[in-house]
Amino acid sequence: MMAIAQTSLALLFVVAAASSGFADAANLRSRNLGGTTIATNVNTYTAYGDYASAMLAAVNKQRATGGLKPLCLNKKLHAAAQRHSNDMA
Repeated sequence: MMAIAQTSLALLFVVAAASSGFADAANLRSRNLGGTTIATNVNTYTAYGDYASAMLAAVNKQRATGGLKPLCLNKKLHAAAQRHSNDMA
């Protein structure tokens, strides 16, 4: 179980690092928080598939730099995650 948590955390960091490359001036919004201006990428997607494809491409690009095999989407895992998300909402 600990290995899964570590892998998930590592993937989260990779996704965060990879998604920072998608910052486009048109999608950036800034806000002032405690005297510090913070820019946030608020790129919107019209469908989950658009976001999932972009995120998967970014993750796989990052994995390739480390010599790792690419990941793929899993429809059953996505469906289970969506059900859990709906239950939480």
